[in-house]
Amino acid sequence: MLVKEIGLGTIVEVVSVRLIYALFLSHHPIMVMILTSFISITLTSLALFLADIPKFTHPTLGFETHGTDFSRRISTFKIIEQQTSVNEDYTKRFFRRFSSTYLRLKSRNSDNIDNLSRNCSAPKQSCYDSDALESSR
Repeated sequence: MLVKEIGLGTIVEVVSVRLIYALFLSHHPIMVMILTSFISITLTSLALFLADIPKFTHPTLGFETHGTDFSRRISTFKIIEQQTSVNEDYTKRFFRRFSSTYLRLKSRNSDNIDNLSRNCSAPKQSCYDSDALESSR
């Protein structure tokens, strides 16, 4: 509400904002229509010409669900992927945790499995059977 005061703080008239707006609309309807049209055309043209129009070739691109089992699984997978990503710093920290004897034993075991897979002429599934691994030892 707007209050008009004269002089020493005497209240003359109390006028609401809604009344002023209604009077303005009733006295100047053409100007309101022109102003509204100008603003809407200007903002629409700016949005169309300045921003890139989205391409809907992949409709789920950028869409992410929240609060569902699927979204929790996806976010967990992304976190695991970040934590286990292979970069220089991570691999250096990882291999510092193990002793050199453990790393030698680990590499020796992986060499045996590699040799077994090279010598096997059958498909890979049968090469890694428990019988084939025991016979190579």
